[in-house]
Order: sequence, then C-alpha cells, then structure tokens
Amino acid sequence: MKTLASFVIACLLFAGCKKSTTTPGTGGTGGTDTSAVYTVGYEVINGIPVASYWKNGKATRLSDGTKHAQATGICIANGDVYISGFQIEPGNVYTARYWKNGVETILTDGTTMNNIAYGIAVSGSTVFVVGKHLVPGTNTERTVEWINGTAYPGTVGQQIADASANAIVASNGTFYIVGTDLSKNGVKFASKWTHTLPFVYTDGTLMAPYTDGRGVAVIGNDMYICGTMQDTINKPYNSTARYWQNNTNIGLTDGTNWAEANGICSSGTDIFVCGFERTGGNPLVSNTGIKVAKYWKNKVPFVLGDGKTNSVGRCIAVSGSDVYVGGSLESTGGGTDRAILWKNGVAIYSTANSAIFWGVAVAPHSP
Repeated sequence: MKTLASFVIACLLFAGCKKSTTTPGTGGTGGTDTSAVYTVGYEVINGIPVASYWKNGKATRLSDGTKHAQATGICIANGDVYISGFQIEPGNVYTARYWKNGVETILTDGTTMNNIAYGIAVSGSTVFVVGKHLVPGTNTERTVEWINGTAYPGTVGQQIADASANAIVASNGTFYIVGTDLSKNGVKFASKWTHTLPFVYTDGTLMAPYTDGRGVAVIGNDMYICGTMQDTINKPYNSTARYWQNNTNIGLTDGTNWAEANGICSSGTDIFVCGFERTGGNPLVSNTGIKVAKYWKNKVPFVLGDGKTNSVGRCIAVSGSDVYVGGSLESTGGGTDRAILWKNGVAIYSTANSAIFWGVAVAPHSP
C-alpha cells in the first residue's frame, strides 16, 4: 500500500529542468516518434518538492514552491491534459487536487482529514479522481473518489482495515480502479473494482494475499492490473513482479531476486509492464543488491538500467512502436536521486535536480 511518505503511481495510457547526460540502457533504439510526451512528478527546488510536469523534457511548475507538493498521475482526454496530485498544508495536512491544462482544482479544504489523489481518468464530461483519506478520529486510511469534484469516501474496495485506490483508467464509459487493502492482521491484498456512472460500481475483488495493486489497463472486456506478490513460504521476505489478467495471476519474475511491477499499459493486444529487479544481493532482503529498471512486453523482459546505479521503472506508455518508461535513478551515497525517461530502452532525458517521474502519457497532437 502506498504511504503518505512513499508511494508508487502507475501511469495511465494516453508530465525549467536542465537536461543532464545519461547512459543509454539496452532493449532498443531511440525510435522516430515525434509525439508530445508528458511526464509528471516532482522536482526539488530550494529544498522543497514542487509538483511539476514535463513536456518533451521541458518543465512546467504546477505548485508555487512554498509547500511540499507532488503530481501523481496523468491522463489526456479530448486534447486536454489532466494531472492528479496533492499538497501538504501547515499542520502536515495533505490536500488532494488536480490540474486541467495547468489550472488547479482543490478537492479538499485541508481542515478535516488527510487526502491524497493518486490517479485520474476522464470519460466524456466526467473527471474521476481516486486516492485515499484518513478517517476522522481514527488512524485508518480508506479509499476515496472524487467525481467532478464531489467526494465519495470509502465507496470502493473491501475496506477491511486500511485501503487505498492507487490508479484508474477509463474505457467505453467504465472506470477501472486498482488498489491495495490491508486486513486487520496486516496482510495486504491487491484489489480491483469497476465503476459505471451514474454511480454504479462492483464490489471490490481481492486478489491473492500478500499482494498489492499498483497499475491498471484494459483490453476489450479484460482488466489487467500489476503489482507485487510476496513468497511467504519459501522466501518469506522476497517479492516477485507480476500482473493479473482478470483473476489469472501471471508472474514476470521467478523469485530468484527481489522484484516489483509498478506500471502497466496496453497497446492493441500487447501488455507492457514496468518495474525493477534487484541483482547481486540477498534475495531474502529487500534492500540489498542493485535495482535494475526493466519493462516487460507480453512477459518478455527488456533491461533499462545499467546495473551500476539503482534504477526504477515507475510508469509506462506506448505510442505506435515506441515504448516510454518513466522512473528514477537512485543515489546510494547521499547524492541526488534523479528522474529519468527511457524511450525504447534509451535514456532520452533526466533531471539535474532531485526528482521522480510518477506518470507518463503520450499525446500525438498535444494541446
């Protein structure tokens, strides 16, 4: 489950930093696509994370830099760019918000409970934002939806104990949501729901125990979600990257190394997943070895990281034959963590300042 301090945002199909030189990975060529590519996340400016989006590598600030803020998810609909996010107000109160073409809409007033928006999708005139909130008077976090700005707390998911809606995508008037539920004894379950307006939703479906759900995609009537699963029997502290096609569990890694799947998207009948797999460490310990960013096309892996610097794939989008993966290069010695975007396995730009890309989207004809 995502926490207030650290979380992963899965991208949805369809955000000035100085470019710095990076070392290309393996897995393809630079391609020839000339579409506008948006990445979203944050960049640390003067010690404060600033919610930002990047269009073809050029940064635009969404927050004013006086308070901690992050952009968490993106979708492009009808030529408009929608970005979800949050800002931390005085008293450490998290307030959810979204931006349409850079214009901010605040979803919560910050006086009653913590709210974080993790994902956004649009269908017709409906803007659907998902995330989590802190139930007043408790330490329990529950899912929350905002439909055209109106909040509907705790309307999706099993709501066993803590719960979070982590990503959303729209297809043919239906909204598909993925999240993570935490049972009262601390066991995580990846979970998925659908929601059709006006306000008709399915009961949440829990996947296997010791899993979490991070990204969602749709092909026809099939729902795909990605995330992780822990091996609680043979290697109780290990994690494998995987995705589910409806309720069918499909592994991407074999459990030899710690691995996580963070983002998923579809193109035609193909499924693309991004994440990382550690190498050279103890597979029973989550923080040993080098994180190597990867993506998988129909379960076939492509390596993005160089195996020398920690790298993580956090979001993925496809345009034609071009595969875009956003993520981060992580410092191991107190240096600067930098955001990075790969195109067909080649790093095409990264930030000079500390930053992370949480979402990526491609617009063939950008607004």
